[in-house]
Amino acid sequence: SWVGGGVFFVLPTASLGDRVWEDSNADGIQDADEPGLPGVTVHLLDSTRTVIATTVTNDDGRYYFDELPAGDYSVRFDPPADYEPSPVNVESGPDGDQGDSDADPFTGTTGIISLEPREADFGWDAGFFQLKPAIAIQKSPEQQTVAMGDDVTFTIVVTNIGTVDLFDVTVTDPQSPSCNAVLGELPVGESRTYSCTVSNVQVDFVNVAYVTGTDQFGAEVKDDDDAAVDVLPTVDLIKIGTPVMLPMPGGIFTFVLTIINTSGEPVTITALDDTNPLSGECLALIGTVIPVGGSVSCLYTVEHTEVGAYPNTASVTVEDDDGNPAEDEETFTVEVTPAVGTAGVGDYVWLDANADGLQGSDETGVAGVTVRLFTEDGRLIGEAKTDAQGAYGFTMLEAGAYYLEFDTTTAGRSFDSFTTADARQSDADDAAIDSDVDSVVDVSGGLLGRTPIFTLIIDTFDPTWDAGLVTPTAIDVTDEPTRYRLWLPMIR
Repeated sequence: SWVGGGVFFVLPTASLGDRVWEDSNADGIQDADEPGLPGVTVHLLDSTRTVIATTVTNDDGRYYFDELPAGDYSVRFDPPADYEPSPVNVESGPDGDQGDSDADPFTGTTGIISLEPREADFGWDAGFFQLKPAIAIQKSPEQQTVAMGDDVTFTIVVTNIGTVDLFDVTVTDPQSPSCNAVLGELPVGESRTYSCTVSNVQVDFVNVAYVTGTDQFGAEVKDDDDAAVDVLPTVDLIKIGTPVMLPMPGGIFTFVLTIINTSGEPVTITALDDTNPLSGECLALIGTVIPVGGSVSCLYTVEHTEVGAYPNTASVTVEDDDGNPAEDEETFTVEVTPAVGTAGVGDYVWLDANADGLQGSDETGVAGVTVRLFTEDGRLIGEAKTDAQGAYGFTMLEAGAYYLEFDTTTAGRSFDSFTTADARQSDADDAAIDSDVDSVVDVSGGLLGRTPIFTLIIDTFDPTWDAGLVTPTAIDVTDEPTRYRLWLPMIR
């Protein structure tokens, strides 16, 4: 400025500028990974919208104008070839809009920039993006481990990661048709999320989902993503022993183990155990690969010589090719029983009408009498009831000492007593037809009689143990002694 006396004063100047960047996601915001655009032409306009200066952006996309008088300005950006301007003034808040684009998308020009002397305003940016269609698909979870026969559910997210809207967006999933979907239009930056389920999974599989779409010019974009499903293996162990039972003195029992692969993939036997020591044949199965639906078997033997039940458990562990284990176990019980006896005892309970202690040919049996067999030390072995003819019997007995007990309370009738025991001991032929009850106890509702202890021998049935019963009878005068008879004279 000219001042009187020839003195000049230089007024302070101002400056402005900042950055032109590639807005890769077309959101109007400078992201940290988005580069500057070099070589972009930038014009400085004065308050009349006249271009007063022009520059180009440097390698980092930066530009500036300096030595500017205070006043009102604006900046116009020429779009680079094949680029479109970003949305304007997206940012807001206390920090202003230092990170967004300030150029009007239609004119490429900023708003009015008012500069004061010495002011440096470096906040005037412009974003540009290429018309670039792109799409992404994500299928999750990436890995699922499920039991055989379970259902698996996937979540699919489709996102427009390009800079233009997409149309005819379609998802196809060849292995899981339930995941197919027609999504239609998908604007820039938007996503579509949905779930789909595959039922009754039997085998491992890697499931790939594909997405396609087109831009407004018909150019196709596509993407794919996979998700793995790991199905846990299963195995079935069958154990059979023969014989199931042996009488004393016991002996050898043979067991067959059968391992069946019930998985949808081959499995390897990694462990095989048993309560009893396994044979080399069985142990050799460890490491064997069993195909789908296949089986392997082995046998081993065990000796048991003591009376008792012998439960024993086999277990197997297998693994699939991913190292997933499966286990099964099976218990089988064999038994050593007391030796089967070949001795027996029995015979007859009869009504001794004449109370002579011997079975008469016209005397009948008594049904319903309970007969119990005891060992000599009083252990009950068995119980039976006399049949309609009065007969009873016990078989398959061990040789040894026993006694019998006859209980009339179940016979449904009353008796005075048991008849005389051993009425004809001197006559061997009568041993089978006399009564052997020598001990009688009155009990409520009847009589309880016992025989003496007797001995049974192997392979012999003793049919000589009988019991006679006596009931109340009227006096028969023909049987009265002479001294009780009354003699009357006959009158003719």
